[in-house]
Formats: sequence, structure tokens, C-alpha cells
Amino acid sequence: MKINYITLVAVILLQTYLIADEKVKLPNSLFTLQGGLAFQNSLNVSDVKGNAQFSSYTTISPNFSLNYNHLVLPAKNIYLHLGIGYRSIARKHKTEYEIHRGSEIWNRNVDFYEETYPNGVASLNQTDLFWTGGDEDLFVTRLGIDKLFTLKSNPKLFVNTSLGLAAHWKFDRNVNLSSGWVIGDSQDLPLIEVDLKDTRSKLLYNNIFGKFGILKFGERKVYNLNLVLNMGLGHYAQGEYRVLNNCAESSGKLKMNMNYIGLEFGYGWQL
Repeated sequence: MKINYITLVAVILLQTYLIADEKVKLPNSLFTLQGGLAFQNSLNVSDVKGNAQFSSYTTISPNFSLNYNHLVLPAKNIYLHLGIGYRSIARKHKTEYEIHRGSEIWNRNVDFYEETYPNGVASLNQTDLFWTGGDEDLFVTRLGIDKLFTLKSNPKLFVNTSLGLAAHWKFDRNVNLSSGWVIGDSQDLPLIEVDLKDTRSKLLYNNIFGKFGILKFGERKVYNLNLVLNMGLGHYAQGEYRVLNNCAESSGKLKMNMNYIGLEFGYGWQL
């Protein structure tokens, strides 16, 4: 009930002080270039086996897009939104593990481990940051509705809200991200491996996106600043991590979602 009161007060304040009643003539079409940064969600880790602990972290990824807006309902300040963009995704993970006396990696560097870890157990951790990169970079297409609310303080300044569907796609559908780490001269003995493979049955991957921000019209120009939220409808890719060639081998399942929140700035033209 408390939340309902807060919402009611916020709506009343918005109507009273911010949103104007009078209509403002809007341009029929807009073309904008937008760019920004987004916080990409971490990998989902499950079905962990063994003692190694795998942690995935939120990362920051860049995004760019070209957008076209056409005024479809002038009386309601509603635009049809079409966009195509590009995203490059980074992934960061940390693996905490143990190397035990008697394992092949220990035996390859037995003098070092016996001197450094006389109790027979080496507790270590490894942090990796990797990008999808190259053919794994994603292109984004969006179709949505934009609703503009006029501000009383400035007839050329608007609150912009957007809602729609997005698809993330790429020319090469295979996702095979891997990371390996070895110790000393054990180059043929990878210690940590991370693999993710595309699980989509179709080229397109559906998402719901929303935007909330400020839009300003200049002399034949347009500027905007938006908070962007994207929610994936399912998993984009899945795989596993493995700690190998050790007495205490471990593994776990991984899933990648296309969930992110970010900030973007746009600059464009009135057509």
C-alpha cells in the first residue's frame, strides 16, 4: 500500500510540475546516432562438482546504433522506432582451486610446490577477462514505440519513454569462448578451461528492451540521453568450465543471458 501512495504522489508531481498540457508540433521523422556503455550481466553458474569455485562478474560493454523514428500518432506524441546497432561483450571470471601433491601439474614442478606448499596443497586463484571478439561480436535490430512527454519548463525538452522488441544476431552463429591457463613449463596441461557454445535454434535471439530519458530539439537537430534496459527471453549460449589435470578436478555448467542495463547518448537530425 505504501508503494501505491508513492506512485500516486510521483504521478501527481509529474503532471503538476513537469508535463505540459498543451501540444507541441513535433518533426515527422528523426534520424539519430547513439552510443554508450552497458553493464552486462554475469554468467549463470550451476551444477558445480568438485572443490573449485567459479565466479562470474558483471562487465561493461560498448554499444553503438543508428536509429530512425517516424511520427505515427501526432496527437499522442508517439513515434515508431527502428534501429540497428552493434555490441561487443566482455566476460570476466575468477576460479579458486587447489593443486594437490601427486597431481601431474604438481609433479611437473615438484621442487617449487614442495618448497612453497610443504603441506601438499596449493590454494590458488586465477582471474580471466576475455571478449567475444571478431565473429562473435553482436549486431542488434530493434522495433519499438517511443512516447514523448512535453516539459512545462521548456517546450523543446521532452521525457522520452520507449518499449519494444530486439534481436541480437551475428554472421557466425558459433560461440566458442575458451580460456586456458598453465603453470611453469606445463604448457601441454591446461589448468582452467571455459567453453560457451551457441544454443539458439534460429539466427535471431528475441529480447524486450525499454528506454527512459531526456530528448531535446535544437535547430534541425535532436539530442537525447537514455537509460537502457534489455531483458533476454532465454539463454543466448551455454557451456561449462573445467579445472583439469589435477587430483581435485572440478566442473560446472554455465549459461549466458543477454540482460544488461546501460546509458546512451544520441545526436541526430530532424527530417
